[in-house]
Amino acid sequence: MLGKPFSMHYIKLILIVSLCSVSLSAQSVSKSELIGNIMEAYGVEASIEATKGELLKQANGALKGILDQLRAARPDLSPKASEKINAAMEKYMNTIMSSWNGAEVVKVYSNIYEENYSLEELQRLANYVKTESGSKSIRVARSAEKAINGYIMEQMMGSMKTALQVFLGEIKVIVSQDHSEGAKK
Repeated sequence: MLGKPFSMHYIKLILIVSLCSVSLSAQSVSKSELIGNIMEAYGVEASIEATKGELLKQANGALKGILDQLRAARPDLSPKASEKINAAMEKYMNTIMSSWNGAEVVKVYSNIYEENYSLEELQRLANYVKTESGSKSIRVARSAEKAINGYIMEQMMGSMKTALQVFLGEIKVIVSQDHSEGAKK
């Protein structure tokens, strides 16, 4: 037999090892938790929802412009028909915009992180975003994203207005030709 002092040391060692492993397992965080923390730090969902709101605002403005151009091209269009067209365009935009939301985009984003980062890398990244440099990196990235989105929307709206003018001009010609041909028959 090994004696009482040895068995007490053995029990103490087992307790210490057990406590350490419980402590370590309590501190370990899953990849999905880390990714969630990182997404929250970057404000991904809020950013996506803000972008979606801006896209909807821009699209509604473009649709209003289309309706205004249509009214100018077709002055004989009744107010009731204009209202129906406006309602149809709003329904169209709402259908498109409701097809996705920020939480769903975060899931896609999270899956990409899950596939491309190890647990250790995610831990380092989660720790980094808590630092002063990490916070600054997030602020700069948000600012850059906002500027880039604004630039893209500005370019799209400019080309959309030009294309819409051409499109409506072609419609005027087609309608005019159609009326001329109809009057000849």
